[in-house]
Amino acid sequence: MNKLLILVSVGILCILISNHAGAEVFVPKDEILTYFDSKNVYTVVGAVKNTEDFPVLPTIHLNLNVNGEKTIFTQILPVAFSNKDIPFKIKIPTILDSDVILENVTVDFQSQPTAQESGINIVYDRTMTQHADGHLSAKITNTGSMTEHNVKIYATVHGSNNSFVDVRSEEHTSELQSLAYLVCRLLLEKK
Repeated sequence: MNKLLILVSVGILCILISNHAGAEVFVPKDEILTYFDSKNVYTVVGAVKNTEDFPVLPTIHLNLNVNGEKTIFTQILPVAFSNKDIPFKIKIPTILDSDVILENVTVDFQSQPTAQESGINIVYDRTMTQHADGHLSAKITNTGSMTEHNVKIYATVHGSNNSFVDVRSEEHTSELQSLAYLVCRLLLEKK
């Protein structure tokens, strides 16, 4: 009887481990860029991907080599929901030397089981427009059942061959009622 109980326990443990073995929270190497913007501020852009089956609060650690001196810059990001990503743009104005190398990026996270995903979605149709001055406008909609307040939209920008280019965000302080549309304007910054 004890052997059967041990075998069943080991079997259940193996199933639980195999269900979570491939899940992780990470920044793909091909979706991270660094540059000095037009104001000479060191900028790191990318997206944290959450392949776990629960929402997480990610903390990103940028391991930098500045003029031969190693330093770590840490930033807590908004909640990343299950099988979604959260784009980020981190500006580090304290890095003044152009001799900087992003050596490694790691992500820690805390489970956020009570976090509720909103019904806010970007509408990918012909109304999405890139204007002559470079900004992009698109509709967002609230398909949820609750009015959303202080909506912040994050978007990754991809170029030719679907290669990662940058991250944009736009904040709206007005409310977005259920089943309503709002035009979102994402400005392109000079790099």
